[in-house]
Amino acid sequence: MPATAMRSLIAVLLALLPALPAAAQSDAGKTLRLAPHADLSIVDPHFSGVYITRNFGYLVCDTLLAFDHEFQPRPQMVDTWQVSDDKLTYTFRLRDGLKFHDGQPVRAADAVASLKRWGQRNDAYGQLLLAAASAIEATDDKQFRIVLKQRFPVLEALATMTTPTPFIMPERLAQTDPYTQITEVDGSGPFKFVKEEWQPGHKVAYVKNPDYVPRAEPPDNLAGGKVAKVDRVEWLYIPEPVTAVQALETGEVDYLENAPMITPRRWRNTRTSQCAAIPALSVRPASTISTLSDQEIKKLRITNASSGDWSDDGEPIPETHGEKGLVITQILSADPPE
Repeated sequence: MPATAMRSLIAVLLALLPALPAAAQSDAGKTLRLAPHADLSIVDPHFSGVYITRNFGYLVCDTLLAFDHEFQPRPQMVDTWQVSDDKLTYTFRLRDGLKFHDGQPVRAADAVASLKRWGQRNDAYGQLLLAAASAIEATDDKQFRIVLKQRFPVLEALATMTTPTPFIMPERLAQTDPYTQITEVDGSGPFKFVKEEWQPGHKVAYVKNPDYVPRAEPPDNLAGGKVAKVDRVEWLYIPEPVTAVQALETGEVDYLENAPMITPRRWRNTRTSQCAAIPALSVRPASTISTLSDQEIKKLRITNASSGDWSDDGEPIPETHGEKGLVITQILSADPPE
């Protein structure tokens, strides 16, 4: 996955952090405001492969499995699974406590219908999975199975971050033709989409889902518990880079997903900014900031250099792809902790 795509998922996962920006701790409430890399125009996560819709999906929906930092598939909506000796039958059982935002429980039939719809649009895993399977079917409300005609990496397919991503939606929505765009949003993720506040070209709002039950495991890349640390998330699309930087400097937003190349040098000269390099942040797509320590995170008003990585003296540094991964410079627009 390209480095820019890796970085874009950070914006989604900022809402699941162990600390909050200063603005989020004010009397105004726990709200994280960020300027995303693009405007959200499509809310059907199976219909489009654009990253902004994928990021939207990770906030309002959930996946059956998810990759940890070593790219091993881990359970997310799934509780347990079994694989037959011949590796042609995979049986999955959903975990307890799963609910869609309309209050209805997540059923195996929802998962089956979602996989079949997603599979027709995803050409990295989905179409190949449908071709390799003789059956994808629910056996009861909590359990479904995938029966293969030939061996196939089923676990990797269900955990994939390729786009469109295999998000689970209610069966009634997933039965929509995959080439017909769905406009209703009803996921089971940690945040709810506030449709009445959606202003295409400017603002997308989300509120914490009080009914979401995170996994008990600590967060690990996209696997583990997704614990919402803020009550509200706002995406404020600011297409003009200089205006976006000014919004960060004045506190109108807490995070810029993409920053102009000039900003590292510009912010090094301000009293309230400093640069901090975080190694191994983007070697794993969507390596969650929630897995970093408070000392590494410092303050959360962060932006990433969009056109290459930067050292703490403002100079570009070469990208590396070894065990330590890419180094992303984070620009902190708030005073560092004592």
